[in-house]
Amino acid sequence: MMKKFYYILLYIIFLQTGPLNASPYFFFKKYMTVDGLSDNTVLCGLQDNYGFIWLGTSNGLNCYDGSSNIVYRNMLNEKSSYENNSIISLLEENQNIWIGANYGLYIYNRFSNRFSRFNVATKYGVTINSEVKKIRKARNGMIWICSMGQGLFIYNPKNGTLYQNSLHSSFFCDICQGNDGKVFLSSMDGTLLCFSENGNFIKSYSITNYIDNKNINCLKNINGEIWMGMNNGLYHFNKSKNILEKYDFINYFGSIHCLLNYSPQEILVGTDKGLYLFNLLTKLYQRMDNP
Repeated sequence: MMKKFYYILLYIIFLQTGPLNASPYFFFKKYMTVDGLSDNTVLCGLQDNYGFIWLGTSNGLNCYDGSSNIVYRNMLNEKSSYENNSIISLLEENQNIWIGANYGLYIYNRFSNRFSRFNVATKYGVTINSEVKKIRKARNGMIWICSMGQGLFIYNPKNGTLYQNSLHSSFFCDICQGNDGKVFLSSMDGTLLCFSENGNFIKSYSITNYIDNKNINCLKNINGEIWMGMNNGLYHFNKSKNILEKYDFINYFGSIHCLLNYSPQEILVGTDKGLYLFNLLTKLYQRMDNP
């Protein structure tokens, strides 16, 4: 049961709380199907500029205003829309919500209250029809889209063009941008790839002992440093040495699913077994939720 609703707990905490100097624990507020959530397995979430919390689940999209919840399913009433009830990634762009699903990319228009499929094609006629793992907007306005099976897509909103790159991998898990403008992507091939902000490939970095894992769950820029959570531990990209450094668990607590900056010296780490605080100075983990 804990694993099923753990993601929703993390998103509510991460969106609503800051550092708590007086207590070693966070306050948890459960929000589950009995409260109106479409499914207890929450895969992604964001808080938009209006304050609404959008939650993508394995059975629909939710819009929560703090007291009530609206559920969106079968958004286009098309044959494949049932499969696309699994919402994997979200992005707010020009007040609209971009939705990554199992079979493509959708856009929710806030003012018309309607959904549409993202049907922009590359110059070779390729459209996005695979699982969209992550959607991120770079500082230059380009929208980066990680897919499972079709590689990387980069969309330019200014001229409406879509570019595809599957040369270095066809299966991407996550994406983040460094303070220097470089864009990092994690792949299912066991590499961390670095691109320029315009999409030019720079270099790839191998992940130690990746053959034993097969899942890279999250990538995060924290205080200008690139961190990566996996099934076997926490990784840090050391820019000065140009290598990936691994921080092992003392006690196994499953896969790392999300990372968040907590303080200049601490990172919140969401795992299968609970919420931990990783101290950058001592390199130790502290359990933050009450087991």
